[in-house]
Order: sequence, then structure tokens, then C-alpha cells
Amino acid sequence: MAAEALEGTPSATDKKTSVVKGDIEASSGSTREAESDKNVVLQNEREIATHVISVDDDPSLSPWTFRAVFIGLGLSAFGGSLAQIYYFKPQTVLVSLMFLGIISYVIGIAMESFIPRNGLFRYLNPGPFNKKENAFIVIMSSAAANSALATEVLAVQR
Repeated sequence: MAAEALEGTPSATDKKTSVVKGDIEASSGSTREAESDKNVVLQNEREIATHVISVDDDPSLSPWTFRAVFIGLGLSAFGGSLAQIYYFKPQTVLVSLMFLGIISYVIGIAMESFIPRNGLFRYLNPGPFNKKENAFIVIMSSAAANSALATEVLAVQR
């Protein structure tokens, strides 16, 4: 019983060290502390951001794929067309960034599973759909989903 009670208490060798490099805080500690970090209360926005968002980059993932360009152009044409058509209507329809992010992820996963990875099609489907491709698609399509500034100027002159 006494040995079981001592297992839960931290020993003198279980120390946590924190290293601050620029804007990223990296910590290293024992596995016992890593298990207890799951229930840590986050105090400020920096801790929340570094806890939720991954700061690691995998250089082997490429955002420049056929899938990303194809889906990005398709969603750009969709968002841009809706923005221009509905700009002059009484009810303006906007394509939200959240919709573009979700639909690009769904279409990307579908293209990953339906395009074959062997033969000549291996250049069209280089591997699993990744977050860099999704970010590229969302940035590309959200930039086109706004109505053009020239259209807004012409609409005001009418």
C-alpha cells in the first residue's frame, strides 16, 4: 500500500525544464508530468494557441499538387461567381471562409481516395491529402470569393 501511495507523488528527479526560443515555448519533462499536462488550465492566449495549433513543419508535405490547384481553381470560380452575381441583388450572398475550408477538405479527401496512385496518375495523386494543401486551397479560394473592387466602384457610380 505504501509503494502504491508513493507512485503518485513526484520525485526530486521529475523536473520540468522550459526553453523559450523566439515566440515558441518548448518544454520537456517526465512522462508523469506529460500525462498530467492533459488537465492543465491554460492562462493566456499564447498558451492556448501553442496548445491547439501545431508548430511543427513537415517539409516532405507539398502544397503544390494537382489536387490543390484543381480544387482551388474550382472553389475560386464558385466563390467569385457567387460574389459577382449576387453583388447587385438585394440579398447579398457571401461564401464564408469556414465553408471553403470544410468543402475543400471533403473534396480533397474524396480526390485522394478516387484518383489512382499508380501509373501516370501518380503525379495527380502524390499521397495523402495534407493540411498544407488545404491551407493553399482556402487562401486561394477566399481571395477570389470577394467581389472585385472595380465592380464595387462601378456599382457606386450607378
